[in-house]
Amino acid sequence: MLDATTLRHLAQFDAHPHGIVSLYLSLDGLRDARGLAMGEMIKRAEKQLQGNGAAGQWDDLAADRQAIMRHVEELPADHGRGLAVFSSSKSGMFQAYALAAPVPNMLEVGPAPYIRPLAALASDHRRSLTVLIDRKAARLFFGYLGEVRELELTQLSAEEGVFERDGGQGRAGDNQVGRWEDQAAARFHKAVTAIVKNLCHELDCQQLIVGGARQAADEFAAQLPPELAKLLAGSFVADCGAPAGQVAQHIAEVQEKARRVRQHDLLRTMSENLGPGGKVATGLNQVLASVYEGQVRTLVVKRGYRAAGGVCPACGRLRHVAEPCPICGQKMTAVADVVNLAVARALASGARLEQVAEDSILDDMGGVAAMLRYS
Repeated sequence: MLDATTLRHLAQFDAHPHGIVSLYLSLDGLRDARGLAMGEMIKRAEKQLQGNGAAGQWDDLAADRQAIMRHVEELPADHGRGLAVFSSSKSGMFQAYALAAPVPNMLEVGPAPYIRPLAALASDHRRSLTVLIDRKAARLFFGYLGEVRELELTQLSAEEGVFERDGGQGRAGDNQVGRWEDQAAARFHKAVTAIVKNLCHELDCQQLIVGGARQAADEFAAQLPPELAKLLAGSFVADCGAPAGQVAQHIAEVQEKARRVRQHDLLRTMSENLGPGGKVATGLNQVLASVYEGQVRTLVVKRGYRAAGGVCPACGRLRHVAEPCPICGQKMTAVADVVNLAVARALASGARLEQVAEDSILDDMGGVAAMLRYS
C-alpha cells in the first residue's frame, strides 16, 4: 500500500552505484495502448542515455525493464487509474503501486526513484478526513493520493426518537420539541467532533473537510475546537446518503480550491521575505544548497520544471552541474533531473512540497524556491 511512510522510504532510497528504473503509466486507456506507450518511453529513454554516454547503464538495467514490462502485461483490468513502478534488481528493489488518480506516462532512469509525480499527488490530494453530516447522522471518509474510502464502523446516528413531533402539541409543544432537536443535534455534533479529533491524530490528517446539509455542516464547522478548525480546508453541500463516488468528487473539488488558496498565500509570503536575512531561497543553486544543509521547510516547484545536474556519491551534495564536488572533490554522478533529488531530499527531511501549475511569481524566482526553517 502506498502511504506517507512508503513515500518517505522511496525518498530515502539510494540505488548507487546501481541505477533504478521508474515508470508512471496511465491506465485510463485501452490495454493495447499501454504496450505502445511503454515501447515509446523505452525508445526515448534509450536514446537519451546513449546521447549522454550512458549506454552501459541502460544495458545494466535490462532485467529491470523486462520485470516492469511483465508486470504491466499481467495487470488486472481493475487496477486503478494509474501505475507507479520502481525497479532496481541489483539493489534488491521492485515496488509497484496502483494509483486512484491518473498520472502522465513517464519512464526515468537514475540513481534514485523518480518520485516527483507521487510527491505532486501527495501535495494535491493531502491526507484528509471528510465529515458528511446532517442533524441526525454522519459518515466519515479518509482520502490520500486521490483515493477516498469510507471508514467502517463510523456511521453515526443521533438519539433515537428525539426528532419525532406530536402533531397535536400545538405551538408551545412545537417550540419545546424544537429546543430538544437543537440540544440533541448539539450533543450529536459534539460526539462526532470527539471521534474526528481522534481520527485526525491517528491518521495524521493534514486537512478536514465538512459536507452535508448546509445548515448542519455550518453548525458542525462553527463548533470545531481550534486544533480542528485550523485543518478545515473547505465544505460542500450534499445529501448525507450520497454515493461514495459523488462524495469523492466533492472532496477533489474542495482540495483543488484549497490548493490554489494555499499556494497563493505561500507565494505572497515568500515574496515578502525575499532579500538579505529573509527566510527564502530562490533559484536552483540556492535551493540545492539549502536542501543539502537541511534548511528547507517548504519546497515550491513549478510543475514540469526540470534541470540536469549532479549528485555527489560521497557526501550527497546536489549541484546544477555534474562537476567535481565542491565539498569533497569527488566526481559527481550526472542526473537528468536534479530537481527530483531535491524533492526527495526535502521530503526525507520532513519538508513539505508544493508543485505550482499556474503562472505565478514563482516564475520570477527561477521556477523553484524554498521557505527556510531559519536564515
